[in-house]
Amino acid sequence: MSQEAASTGGTAAVGPDGRPATWKVMTVLILAEICAASCLVMPLPALSAWLHIYGSAIAVGWIMSSFLLVSAATAALCGSLGDLFGRKRVIMAILVTVLVGSVMSASTETLGWVIAGRCLQGVSGAVLPLALGLSREVLPPHRVSVGFGIIIASASGASALGFPIAGYLTDQYGPSSIFWALGLFAILGLIGIGAVLPDIRRPTAPDHRIDWLGGVLFAPAIALILLAVSGSRQGGWMASMMWPMFAAGIALITFWYFHERRHNAPLIDVRLLANGYCFMALIMTALLAVGAFQITETASLLLQQPAWTGAGLALSATATGLLKLPATGAGSLSSIATGWLAGRWGPWPCVLVGGITTCLAAGGAMLFHSSALSIFLFVLMVMVGLTAVYTCVPVLLALGTPAERTSEAMGMMAVVRAIFQGVGAQMVAVILGSWVVVSPSGVHFPSELGYSIVFGYMSATAVPVILIALAMLWRRPAARVTKAAASL
Repeated sequence: MSQEAASTGGTAAVGPDGRPATWKVMTVLILAEICAASCLVMPLPALSAWLHIYGSAIAVGWIMSSFLLVSAATAALCGSLGDLFGRKRVIMAILVTVLVGSVMSASTETLGWVIAGRCLQGVSGAVLPLALGLSREVLPPHRVSVGFGIIIASASGASALGFPIAGYLTDQYGPSSIFWALGLFAILGLIGIGAVLPDIRRPTAPDHRIDWLGGVLFAPAIALILLAVSGSRQGGWMASMMWPMFAAGIALITFWYFHERRHNAPLIDVRLLANGYCFMALIMTALLAVGAFQITETASLLLQQPAWTGAGLALSATATGLLKLPATGAGSLSSIATGWLAGRWGPWPCVLVGGITTCLAAGGAMLFHSSALSIFLFVLMVMVGLTAVYTCVPVLLALGTPAERTSEAMGMMAVVRAIFQGVGAQMVAVILGSWVVVSPSGVHFPSELGYSIVFGYMSATAVPVILIALAMLWRRPAARVTKAAASL
């Protein structure tokens, strides 16, 4: 076994004879991740209904913004607590919190309480890092990379199916029915996790002191940065406070970083960033989030824009949603296939192919986006390449992380994605807002040139991913044939 293989072996707390059946483990982890992904996606189709109820777009926007802020701020923190106190216990505590938040939001018409419930649901952002950590902890080593791919694919699949389900519930029973459905998902996840997974705790030294200060500082630092990014798009006092909030967030996270470096047992170990695998995995996450992750929203806007603008295709929201389903399905299949291939040949060839596919597809969309068919094909290709690279990120993090800190590293991935996805959304908004056509009534729509620049920008952000993969394959030829599954 290679040095990479030796450095990432699974925990010894559960031997091969004591592991539950693989299909049972994957089923309950998929249930938990479906609940988490649905918490993010299902409220989106109901935003229009809430706008009619509450009358303020900015106020209703906090139904989503509050969730995203809490999700980003707690992902790494809850992942670290899972590594410390047991991932099963923490993921069950998260699902209980989601259940309470869902009932709170469903049983009231007061916007403040709906948002408060959404804040509680926001902790579901830590389910993915914990589920990835649990799969590494419980699955046989040769199935771990495939497990990573299946879990990520389940999140993508839940996102695809969540839209039509939420739309139906909203139309038939009102928007609050979405929260009752999310509560049901949380109950199913709780039952499955409690019944199937073993309770494994990391041994703690008698003199171990929990770094509560590191945990307390991290969440508000991330929240301030994300508030600054989102506030710049909302206007009003939020826009005027953007730079003070951003500066405060940067100052707080800088203080937090040096505190964690000095601590003997940090709650979030920033020293993991010194590992090459972890550092490159997080860099690639940032590149994907700031670029290619914006593809579906940009394509949806283009497809529904009026045709007279010279760029839009005037499709309905229903037709746009149906066009997105095959792309999301292809992304899910790409994630599963990548997990299997990474287990046989290592992650870097998959990263290279995924990066090239993403770059070429976004470049194609830059040149050819005048028909629904071309947009459909290029978005499908971007989703295939994007999910291929994103599936390899947890594999790389596992290669560079001790098994007992897996969920912490996966949580850092979730935080990096949330921050840079917000930055990327802002950059796309600025580009599309800089090249516009104006209707006779004064409404501004992005121009054809604006869309071309955005797709070109997405293509350009994939180039560093390709270069990183080429550099690693050049430096480590053995990585081409290393069986990553055995190394996990």
